[in-house]
Amino acid sequence: GAKRSTPEGVVDVDPIPQWYDGGLAAMFPKIDDGTVLVSPVSIRSPTNLVICPKWVGGEAGLKIGSRGMTADSSTNNLVGVKNMIMPQESKEYERIFAGAYDDAKRVCKEAGLVPA
Repeated sequence: GAKRSTPEGVVDVDPIPQWYDGGLAAMFPKIDDGTVLVSPVSIRSPTNLVICPKWVGGEAGLKIGSRGMTADSSTNNLVGVKNMIMPQESKEYERIFAGAYDDAKRVCKEAGLVPA
């Protein structure tokens, strides 16, 4: 397909949405200004919409990566990190999935992407 040059490198220009698993390895790769970041822990990005658990810690947060992103320093976020690393029981995954669905609805409403 067609290619486009970006600050992050050359990317394919494709009308079909693409999914990238950047995680901690690539610190949430940004393809363009429309890139939506999805995270199992609370983070903030100065440039992109982020679907993640609600931020409950202090305003400052912890700086991560080199693109101005911050992570919530609350106990809730530490539990989220533990859940990423250590396998959970099926019931816990169901609870986490339900929470993530609610987070996606909340973020989309706050961003005006769906009716309130």
